[in-house]
Amino acid sequence: SHFISIQTLPIRFIGFLSGICFSSVLSYIGIYAKMIGLADAAGIYFIVYGIASFISRPIIGKLFDRCGSNIIMYPALILIIISMFLTGIAHTESVLLLSAFLIGTANAGITAGGHTIAINKVSPNEIGTSTATFYALLELGYGIGPIILGNTVFMYGIRSLYFSAMVVGVIGMISYS
Repeated sequence: SHFISIQTLPIRFIGFLSGICFSSVLSYIGIYAKMIGLADAAGIYFIVYGIASFISRPIIGKLFDRCGSNIIMYPALILIIISMFLTGIAHTESVLLLSAFLIGTANAGITAGGHTIAINKVSPNEIGTSTATFYALLELGYGIGPIILGNTVFMYGIRSLYFSAMVVGVIGMISYS
């Protein structure tokens, strides 16, 4: 318990699931976009993602301070689900880039919101441990997500990767509720 913040594990689990979803983009978007004929969009995917994250984070912070966590977390979880769905059905650059914008916004909301929820649940002398636990689980999701989700490609095709990630997002939504 000195190294892991047990009381914040439920919100950290949401971060873990988010990490799994986002890992499908981090690991496979270039290959995926090339396979579906949208390689040019893959070249600017993370620019769009970065812009969305940059724009949304200050808004997310203000909304969280004024309205609480649910106003951030529920929409962010919904956006990650929609983003994975759109990525999975993308046939045009605009749809793929819309999904980049949505996941940039979603990831900003889940990381900022989840982290804030967790540090608000602990005493001031446990904030560092809580922060470390959050990022450890998030990054564990980044690490194992490609392995777990990547296996669906061999069985069901490349698009199944993002539909599987969408299911992980739904599990996150249910878990948060």
